[in-house]
Amino acid sequence: MKLLLLAIVVALLSFMPFALSAQVSKADSIAAVKIFEKGIEQYNKKKFDSAIIFFKQITDNNLARGTSVFGNALYNIPTIYFQLNDTREAKMWYLKVLASDVKDNDETGSIMEPHANYKYKSAVSLANIYALDSNYKEVLNWLYKADTVYPYWGFEGSATNINQRQAYLLSSKVMALQQLKKNPEAIREIITTLIYSASESFFETATNSLQELADKDFVMALDEGLNNMSVTTADNITWSVSFDVKGLPYKLVFTKDRSELGIPHFWHKYFVDKDTAVDKLSIIALIRRTEFYKSLKAK
Repeated sequence: MKLLLLAIVVALLSFMPFALSAQVSKADSIAAVKIFEKGIEQYNKKKFDSAIIFFKQITDNNLARGTSVFGNALYNIPTIYFQLNDTREAKMWYLKVLASDVKDNDETGSIMEPHANYKYKSAVSLANIYALDSNYKEVLNWLYKADTVYPYWGFEGSATNINQRQAYLLSSKVMALQQLKKNPEAIREIITTLIYSASESFFETATNSLQELADKDFVMALDEGLNNMSVTTADNITWSVSFDVKGLPYKLVFTKDRSELGIPHFWHKYFVDKDTAVDKLSIIALIRRTEFYKSLKAK
C-alpha cells in the first residue's frame, strides 16, 4: 500500500550527532554515549534484540535525560520493534515517545536535519502501524496529529523540506480518506492544503488525485460556494473564511500576524502582507489564480 511509503521516509533509526546539556554531568554523558554506541554497534551487526537492551539501559535509568543521547535512544527502541514487525511493542514505545519530555526542536548537530522531530516521526509511524491493520480512522487520527499537534520542525531556509513532508502527509490523508469512501473530504483536504502551500509544485501527487476526484459538477459547485463565501474578522488581523461545496463546509484562515513565521512549520494559515486587502473579492481572486483551480476549470 502506498501509505506505507511514509515509513521509509520517517521511521529511520537515529544516528544523529549528540547535543549534550550542561545540566547533565560529564560522567553521566560519557556513560550514556558509550552505551548508545554499543547499541548502534549491535544494530549494525543485525543483533536487534541486543541493540534494544542497550537503548533501554539509557531510557530505564534516565541517563543523559534532556540530551539527544536520551532522545535518540528512546526513539530507536520503537523504530527497531517496527522493523522487526513487532507492532504491539512499537506502538507502545512510540506512545512513550509522545508522552515524554523530548522536544522535536532539539538541536542535533546535523546540517540538513538539525531538529530531532521525534514526536512528529512517531505520530507518522503510528499511522503506518494502523495502516497495516487497515484501520484508516486511526491512520487519519495520527496523520492529523503529526500535522498539527506534533508538526514537523524544519530550519531556516528549509521550505523544501517542510513542503516535501507536508506533501507526504497530504497524499497519505487522501489515500486514507478514499479508503473510507470519503472522496469529498479528500478533495477538501487537497484544496485547503494547496491554498496554504508556498508552492504547489511539491504537491503533484495530490494535484493528480484532485484531477481524478473532482468532476465538472464539482467545479460548478466550487464556483457557487466561492460566490456565497462569508468573510469575518474581529480584529482586522485575522480573518475566518467559510463556504460550502455540495453541503460540505470549507474553512480557511487568513492573517496579517506574521509573528509565527519564524517557526519553521507548515502553517494552516494564509499569511497576508500588511498592506494587502482581505475581503471576499480578493480571496476569491487569489483562489482562482491557483494552478489547481485553473486545472479544474480546464477539465
